[in-house]
Amino acid sequence: MSAIKSAARRLMGETRLWHSLCVARYHLERKKGTLRRLYRTNPLVHRVRDMTPGLVYRRLQSPDFYGGFYFDAPKDPWEYSGYGGEYVDVDDFRQLAVQVRDLLGARSALDVGCAKGFLVRALRRQGVDAWGADLSEYAVNTAPDEVRPWLRVGRCQDLPFPDSLFDALILMETLEHIPPPELDRTLEEIRRLTKRWVLATIPALGATAFGPGHALLPDMRPIPFFEPMVDLTPFRSLQRDLYGYPLHGHVTIATQDFWTALFSRHGFARRRRLEESVKEAVDTMRKGDWIPFVFERAADGGATKPLVRQWDMGFRELGGAWCSEILRLPAGRHLMRISLRLSALPPPQDPNRRCLHARAISLDGETMHGTCLLSRREVRKIESRGLLIISIPMACPEEGEVLVQVQGEPGLAFVPAAEVVFRSETGWDAPAAAPAIIPFPAYPAVEAEDDSVAFSDQPFSKRKIAL
Repeated sequence: MSAIKSAARRLMGETRLWHSLCVARYHLERKKGTLRRLYRTNPLVHRVRDMTPGLVYRRLQSPDFYGGFYFDAPKDPWEYSGYGGEYVDVDDFRQLAVQVRDLLGARSALDVGCAKGFLVRALRRQGVDAWGADLSEYAVNTAPDEVRPWLRVGRCQDLPFPDSLFDALILMETLEHIPPPELDRTLEEIRRLTKRWVLATIPALGATAFGPGHALLPDMRPIPFFEPMVDLTPFRSLQRDLYGYPLHGHVTIATQDFWTALFSRHGFARRRRLEESVKEAVDTMRKGDWIPFVFERAADGGATKPLVRQWDMGFRELGGAWCSEILRLPAGRHLMRISLRLSALPPPQDPNRRCLHARAISLDGETMHGTCLLSRREVRKIESRGLLIISIPMACPEEGEVLVQVQGEPGLAFVPAAEVVFRSETGWDAPAAAPAIIPFPAYPAVEAEDDSVAFSDQPFSKRKIAL
C-alpha cells in the first residue's frame, strides 16, 4: 500500500487533487475513530456483549431482528447486521435452480430461510414445485407477488409441512444463524422433510471439499487430513456489530468438518463430485463467496432391532493415520465404536482445539460417509485409564466399500484396538444377537434354519489395502 501511495504522490505531486484526497482521508479516519470510541464506551453495547449466550440466541431467533432494517436499510454491512440495502434478485438463483432440477433431479424443493423468495421464484420458473419458509414475517410479507402464495413463516426447528414431502431441501446461508444448541433439532427436521437431497451453502472455515487427504495415493496410502484448528468458534469470539450482537446474526461459525460430522450424525453422506459440479455452475460459488455442501440421505433401517457385531478390523498405520481394512457395507445407517489405547495425552492448553479426527470415506474419495471430531477438552473428559472410545456414525445411501481412518495431533499417541463394535440399523435381514468375533473379510450374519446365527458365503469385500 505504501508503494501505491508513493507512486500516486509522484504522479500528482502537490496538486489540488492530491490535497483533496488527503483531506478526505483525514476526515474518514477521524470518523472511523469516533465510531470506534463510541462503540467502546457505549454502555448498551457492553450490556449486550455481557449477555449470556441464551439471551442473545433468543433475541436473534425472534422475527424482530430480521425486519426492515436487516433487509432493506442502507448501511455498512461490516458495521451493522443485514444486507445493507443490497438484497436483490441475482442470476445466481437461476443458475442454482437449474442445478437443483438437472443435477439433483428434484421435482419438488423447499427453500429453508428463503427470505423474500427469490430462489423459490427461480425454481418455480424452472418447473420445480418449490416452496419457501423463513423466520422473518417482514421478508415473507414483502416478497414479490408472483411467489408470495408459496411462502410460509416458520422456524427451522418446526416447519409446517408433512413428512418426506420434498425431493430436495435448500439452505442458502441459513445454518450459521441457528444457535449450536438448536442444530440437532434442526437436522432432525431437515431429515423428516427431505426424501433424498440437501443442498446448503454455509460460510465455513477450513479447506474446501473434503480438505487434504480426500483421496488415496496410488499405493493406497492416505494423505494426512488432520487440521489443527478450532472446529466451533466460541461465543465470546464471534464478530459483533455496533450494537454488540453477532454480526448478521451468525452465531455458529464452524469448520467444514464440523458441518460434515453434524450431518453424518443424522444420516447424511456428503457428495464431493456433486459439490464441484454445483460450484462450477454458479458464479458466486465459483468466486468463493458461497461454499456448497451436497448431502444425500441414507434410508432408515428396516430391522426392528439393530444388528450388533464385533469385528477384527486390522488397523494399520499408514502415512500418519491409522487405516482399517476395507469394508463393504449395505445401504443404511451404521455406528462404529473404536477403542483407542492411549500412551500420551495432548497438552491442556487451548482446550477447544481439535485433537482427534476419525472418518469413514469411500475408496474413490467421492463420498464422506461419516466423521467424528474430538477436541482436547473432550478427549480428556471421556478418556478413562488410558482408554478412549470413539463413535463414528456412518450414512450409506447405497451399498459400497468404505475405508475408516483415524488421525490425531502429534501430542496424542494411541493405538486402535483390533476389535471394534459395529451397530447397524439396517439389520441385513438378520435378528439381533450376542456379539461375535468376525475375522476379516467380514461375512454378513444370516438366520439359519435352527434359529441360530450363521455366516453367508459372500464376504463384504474381497479387496484389501495394497501394502
